[in-house]
Amino acid sequence: MEPISPRSQLLVEYDAGSQWYNATVTIGAGWLKQGDTLSYNLTLRSPDKLRSKLQQSRLDTGKLEADDKLRIQDYYTATLGKTSSERLPNPIKVNDMTLAWGKLMRAYE
Repeated sequence: MEPISPRSQLLVEYDAGSQWYNATVTIGAGWLKQGDTLSYNLTLRSPDKLRSKLQQSRLDTGKLEADDKLRIQDYYTATLGKTSSERLPNPIKVNDMTLAWGKLMRAYE
């Protein structure tokens, strides 16, 4: 199996209760430790939970974000009907995201 090359984009879709979240954080931590850049889109957990997981891998998330090595795109906060305070702005209006998320959730009822 070949290693994942730099500038690759991975999309992992998983059930909220699965171990894939932990796997993606572990993969991302490995990239960051090698000096690569990680852009992480969050839809099911808060940015602070991601930072906490990465800090458990002995990563300085504050420095990584300041150096633009860790980029957190927060879609999770919009699902709560709030505006994200993250550095990278969410390109979707909170109201639009809340309505879209509500529609999606009703589709699975």
